[in-house]
Amino acid sequence: MCVSNMPMNTGTSPSGMNATSPMSSAGSMPAPAPTGPMGMGTMDTAPPPAGGPVPMTMPAGSPMPHMGSMHGYFFGGPGFYYLFGGWFVSTTPQLVGACLGTAAAAAVLTVLRGTFLRPLAKGEGARRDGGAAAYLAAGAAASADALLHYVLMLVAMTYSVWILVALVVGMGAGQVVNLVVISRKQSSSGGGDKGEEKSGDDGGVEHGCH
Repeated sequence: MCVSNMPMNTGTSPSGMNATSPMSSAGSMPAPAPTGPMGMGTMDTAPPPAGGPVPMTMPAGSPMPHMGSMHGYFFGGPGFYYLFGGWFVSTTPQLVGACLGTAAAAAVLTVLRGTFLRPLAKGEGARRDGGAAAYLAAGAAASADALLHYVLMLVAMTYSVWILVALVVGMGAGQVVNLVVISRKQSSSGGGDKGEEKSGDDGGVEHGCH
């Protein structure tokens, strides 16, 4: 029995052409489909429909945006966000400026908390006066003190070694200012009390002599 070598017709394809064997009439494979830049086929370059997602494009030659990350460990160089998304420390001069600003802000906030907020939050005026306004002021001072405390904590959580050192130095300098202010207040109040006692003693002596 003789078998024919001619390709058999297996029906029609959806496009209406006869579906034969993969070999063309010339005996060669069909040409491959055109591929895109990544070898994954052609991409549809038609604009997206109205209201649909807009693809991200970058002009040729434009620099790549910085890719900052949240550090979970201590590090010593630039390349981190400082509290806000728009404050990215990417160079050494920016890191130096951030350290100086951190030290100054920490000193000011420590003085503000120690000389004003904490004494007011203790409620001495509220216990003395007993007014509602004094109690509200004490509560507001306590809230502000807690807010500043958490801000300083978030600064430390940048995990930058230099930012942490600047923060500690600034807080130490602010505490020194607090101690100087407290000692001056105590010395001034103590000198007034001693002056009053001395004048009272002199008056008693003079009255005794007369």
